[in-house]
Amino acid sequence: MNEKTVRRKDPQYKIPLELEIPALSDTPVIAENVSASGFHVIVPNDPQNKSEVDISFKVSGKSFENLKAFKAWSQEDKDRPGMFHVGLLMLMEETERKELFEELERLVGKKKVAAGLKIDSRSPQNR
Repeated sequence: MNEKTVRRKDPQYKIPLELEIPALSDTPVIAENVSASGFHVIVPNDPQNKSEVDISFKVSGKSFENLKAFKAWSQEDKDRPGMFHVGLLMLMEETERKELFEELERLVGKKKVAAGLKIDSRSPQNR
């Protein structure tokens, strides 16, 4: 396990999730790397370091609206100049983070049943 994986607080899911982030894109953004702590997105605008952005999204029909996230890291996409990989860290109350985690678990559980797959969603420390 690398250092980045060990430091990860919440389980990471490889599921598509549509996000509204007006400061980074005029259209919805699809995050395919998701956790209750944040998202990895590819967007046409690179926010300044540690800058906050407004973000809204739905997980399994539950809305998470008017939240804040800040840029944890970014890197220009080598294959698509002008596009940026951005790591966003969610700024939210722990009760709301717990709700997000539960909704993500519910969504992943539905996908497991539908696909007949076993997905290990435990945190890396508990694997």
